[in-house]
Order: sequence, then C-alpha cells, then structure tokens
Amino acid sequence: MIERIVRETGTRAIVSSGWGGLSSDNVNDEQILLVGNVNHELVMPMCAAVVHHGGAGTTAASSRAGIPAVICSVSYDQPFWGRRIAALGTGSTFEFSDLGYQRLLTSLEHAMSDEAKARAVAVAEAMRRDAVRLAADLVEATVA
Repeated sequence: MIERIVRETGTRAIVSSGWGGLSSDNVNDEQILLVGNVNHELVMPMCAAVVHHGGAGTTAASSRAGIPAVICSVSYDQPFWGRRIAALGTGSTFEFSDLGYQRLLTSLEHAMSDEAKARAVAVAEAMRRDAVRLAADLVEATVA
C-alpha cells in the first residue's frame, strides 16, 4: 500500500519498522527508506507529513515540527490525540483497523494541502511561544 501511494503521489517515505517486524525484504521501492528507531526531532522537520499511531510523544513531536499528521490510532490515548489534531486542522485521524489504500491516500492528500501545512506551522509557533512563556514563569517563581 505504501509503495502504491508513493508512486501515485510522487513522494518518498521513511518507514520506521517499530514493532512491526518489517525488513528491507518487504520493500521493493527505492523511494521508501526502511529504518529502525528515528530521532523525531531531527527527521520530522524535513518531512511534508507524518503518519503515525497517535501516541502523545509522537503527536507532540510532529506538532512541534510544524508538519501535518495522519493518525492511525490503535488504543489508549491515541484516539484522543488524533481528535485533537483533526480539531486543530493539522491533519486527520482514523482507527488503524480502518486503514486502507483510499483512506490513507485521501488523508495524506489533506495533510499535504496548503491549509493543513499553514495550520501546522501556526500550531508549532504557538507551542514555542507558550513554552518560552511557561519556562520564564517557572524561573521567575523559583527566583522570587
């Protein structure tokens, strides 16, 4: 499915194998790079969009990077974070069990739209601004 979407959209993909047990034997497209663990802070800012499970850490990393996300939630808090991303207009969400070619393609096309990209950048800027304000408040409270 990823190979087909990459070909049809003219994009490239970095696929983190995670717990899925994927190996390079499963990838037959030179536009797809299969990797193990990834440093989100380094890689995500260079991406057009990210598709992930919707965990709090990965959602925060993609939001800080200012890139739209497609969240395919599995369990726990992941549906919540997916709904937040959708509400912010920085991506879309669905359950992993609903993952299919058309759903993923449509979600990626939305994530790579100018509107979603602009919203993602705005959210990242707000996160940075709020983080600096909160840090300053903490320092001032400690010193006082």
